[in-house]
Amino acid sequence: RSKSYEQLADESAEVGRGHSAIWSDTPTVVQKSFGAHELPAEFTVDLPTPKGKHPAYPRMLFLRREVLGPGARPAPLPAGAVAPGTMAPGDSLAELPNPFLLGTAPAPVALPRPHVTTVDRLSSLQMVSMKGEVLPLDTPLRWQKDNSAAQVLLVGGELKALPALRLIAAARLVIPVAGAHDKAPGRVAAVPLSSGFEIGKAARLQALDQAAGTAVAERQVGGDYDPPRLLKIDVTRYIKSVAAGDAAFHGFAVRMQPDRSVDDGWTVRLRLPKAPQVTLEIDVYTR
Repeated sequence: RSKSYEQLADESAEVGRGHSAIWSDTPTVVQKSFGAHELPAEFTVDLPTPKGKHPAYPRMLFLRREVLGPGARPAPLPAGAVAPGTMAPGDSLAELPNPFLLGTAPAPVALPRPHVTTVDRLSSLQMVSMKGEVLPLDTPLRWQKDNSAAQVLLVGGELKALPALRLIAAARLVIPVAGAHDKAPGRVAAVPLSSGFEIGKAARLQALDQAAGTAVAERQVGGDYDPPRLLKIDVTRYIKSVAAGDAAFHGFAVRMQPDRSVDDGWTVRLRLPKAPQVTLEIDVYTR
């Protein structure tokens, strides 16, 4: 691996998916012969990690078992195979850290880390139609199930300097809600924008299908919410990618996301206050 497990954790990467990992094209093969009286038996395949890299799960290509008669010899190794323990200068037999080294010990107990929460107000807000037309801010968020029409909230503004990647514990986009649908709850998505927008000018919408996070707005019972309720959408992975320099922040498009398992097939909606205050909360570890 080109990245440490601490870096993978900071980026919410998936260890089992092989993120930032490569494997040699040359197979390392161990070949052992055991007499019947020696079974069951174990053997080890040592896989060196190159200098300056981090260990990854090995990929097993094959396991071959042969029953040999008296005086018989095992089949030759595959072409190009090398014996275990062939190491270049600086290579090491590194092990994965616990708990990724399976079966060695129980996972360590996760200890809570103290943190503080910073709040950035995202003051650039604009409601637009699917055609990019500018609408009043209290126009309900809405997305037709057949994708024929939509009203979407664009959220932008300048972020304060983000903390170091390893210090970001969580991040949430906070949307004030004045009212929701009275027949069903609805899923609300925050989609990172690929470019900025100008207040008062038409904005061309992108596909808006790659959500950084979603949250479910409850079905409204009774009158409008006073004071507005806060809907918090987890966008931790996206904010971490911005802090790592892998993405640029241009704001979010906040949209309804049809989801029959949530909205039961209704075309649901969400209404914001006339002067909504949208914020980005970031939990920052203090040590």
